[in-house]
Amino acid sequence: MKRQFYDETVNFFQSLPPDNTREYEKSISAYALKHRDTESMAVFRQMMQSGECCAYSAFYCLATILRHNKDYSILWEVINEAKKYPGFQERVSFRHIEIMFHVHSESLYDYNEILSDAHHQACEEFNNPGYQHTFANAFATICEKCLKEDEEKIVAMWYDSALFCVNRAIELDPAYAKFYSTKARIVVLKEHFDEANDLIIRAIDLEKSEKSDYALLIGNYQYYRAMISIRRQQYMIQQKMDSPRQTERDESIKISHFHSMEPFAFISYAHADAERVYPSIEKLCEHHLNVWYDREIGPGEDWQEKIATHIKNCSVLVLMLSSTSVLSQNVRNELTMAQNYKKVIIPVFLEMVHLSPGAELQLQTYHWLKKYLLSPSAYYQELISAVAREVNQPVTYASGKIPAEKQKPAEKYVAASKNGIIEQFIQAKSGREETNEDLIYIDENFYAVFDGATSKSGICYQGKTEGQLAVACLADAMRSNGFGRMIDGRTAVAIMQDRLCAYRNENGLADKGMHLCASGVIYSKARRQIWAVGDCQYMINGKVYSQGKRVDQLMSEVRSYIIHCLLLEGMTEEDLMQKDVARGLILDILKRQYHMENAADPYGYSVFSGEGKLLNVEIRDVPPGAEIVLASDGYPVLMKTLAESEEKLQELIRTDPLCYKEYKSTKGLLQGNISFDDRAYLRFDTD
Repeated sequence: MKRQFYDETVNFFQSLPPDNTREYEKSISAYALKHRDTESMAVFRQMMQSGECCAYSAFYCLATILRHNKDYSILWEVINEAKKYPGFQERVSFRHIEIMFHVHSESLYDYNEILSDAHHQACEEFNNPGYQHTFANAFATICEKCLKEDEEKIVAMWYDSALFCVNRAIELDPAYAKFYSTKARIVVLKEHFDEANDLIIRAIDLEKSEKSDYALLIGNYQYYRAMISIRRQQYMIQQKMDSPRQTERDESIKISHFHSMEPFAFISYAHADAERVYPSIEKLCEHHLNVWYDREIGPGEDWQEKIATHIKNCSVLVLMLSSTSVLSQNVRNELTMAQNYKKVIIPVFLEMVHLSPGAELQLQTYHWLKKYLLSPSAYYQELISAVAREVNQPVTYASGKIPAEKQKPAEKYVAASKNGIIEQFIQAKSGREETNEDLIYIDENFYAVFDGATSKSGICYQGKTEGQLAVACLADAMRSNGFGRMIDGRTAVAIMQDRLCAYRNENGLADKGMHLCASGVIYSKARRQIWAVGDCQYMINGKVYSQGKRVDQLMSEVRSYIIHCLLLEGMTEEDLMQKDVARGLILDILKRQYHMENAADPYGYSVFSGEGKLLNVEIRDVPPGAEIVLASDGYPVLMKTLAESEEKLQELIRTDPLCYKEYKSTKGLLQGNISFDDRAYLRFDTD
């Protein structure tokens, strides 16, 4: 019997997909939990110790059973034993198992180290919902177990990332019940009690009754539901204690910001949701947007008449939807009247709401803003932009790039200091801005410089080169819902990479022979960090950091060697300026370079790419008060100021236009161009 089970298990293990996939995790976990008896566990351990091809899968099974049984002391012994076997620790899922052990066993560990490791795996395995959930679950579990002061720090640092990852897990596997339970445990940390309760109910509805541990799972969900209720009661008690301050805040909104003679937004909501709606009203008012809500009605006034008049006169109705408001007849009446007067409607879902067929029919033609799916910063940004657009009061943030004209002196691009910006400059190598494949991105939370890879195919799509499409995709990702103020570097880069891949697939660019690729360097104000991917460069307080590609260094040397040979054969530099024969000889190799994008190879390099996962993100903390320069590699030598960088560039153009002496490159100054490459330069301080 034991031998038969051994053979069956080997056959099963050999049929499994790679161990970093969701299919592997689900299949092997189900198999393990079907064979939790002592004899089967002994077989798994024997197989693990054998060193054969199925040894790792046997370890995975054994670890799954021990974790499920909460035999943590034995599990830790097994993990340490497994570290002795060749190749085990190199497996992505091995660290995954270690992380789950530390989180669930309540062993002594560093919160941030565990979360950082779990999050790194979630970003590396962006399309595996299991890894997304492990990080989100680790975050929720740690917050539930740690001290209150630690919880506040962890929430401030990791909340947006955890919410993003659990939403990503749900997106990838919407039928998996536990994901909703974990999301409930996350959103309750921000006092989203109704949403959390709805998510628990959703988890219970989705859980499969045929599971052997169904009763245990439902018991866990009910436990979390009780914890949500307790946390709500604690919050309400605290709110009552703070109510005088809350009243003062409401009064300041009412008195300060509504102007009856200007375009305004009407806020429709249920009074039971007031505590959740007021922060949104306050944010709109902070951005000087004209807002009316029913607290504007004075004593003795006819409230129905007042509401009807303001719906008739408003520019947009913001409909705050919850499980409570969809049952409110007043809210229904306000929506109906707004539709009768053909007002713009912005439905804001405060939580996951099950709409009646009639309500769904009423709202189906509008763009829904789902607050519960967004980080707070992303939600407020979306809401503010949507309302501002309708009341004709645009919200302005620090914006993009200063237009470049052919060969303007760099000194003319020194900008007045705004939001810390000292100077910025962008220019195409051709001198014609429509050909530029570099991009500067600036908003209220981030500064970035992107460098689209020079197209080697010559193909365009919708009038844009591959490099231009790539940098536009990256900038669009930074404007998206998931890009909250406190987003961490690995999540940010994963979102950007995913957007690039999605655009490539949605538009069939692979079939057109197009390859989207770019480098980038980003500064996060909230995190005080620089995130670098590829060969863009940056400077912190005068010290330069760059990530040159080994393959480019090699090909630059080869091209330099070829030029030296050609000169000895009798050609002149002028001849090579007319036709870069040396580049022509290495061009076929350069075209094959994309095989090394994000490859775990000695010649591999990190880059934003329309295909393949990201290999590495350089994350560097920035000291307070630092002066930063972000730049593309169009500047061969990056200096402390734009004028100095430009001066050094012009010197190289004069002394080594072929780029084979002091500054060796895979290409020189092409005929008709004004510089070696497109260039972008952004200097700012962090005070």
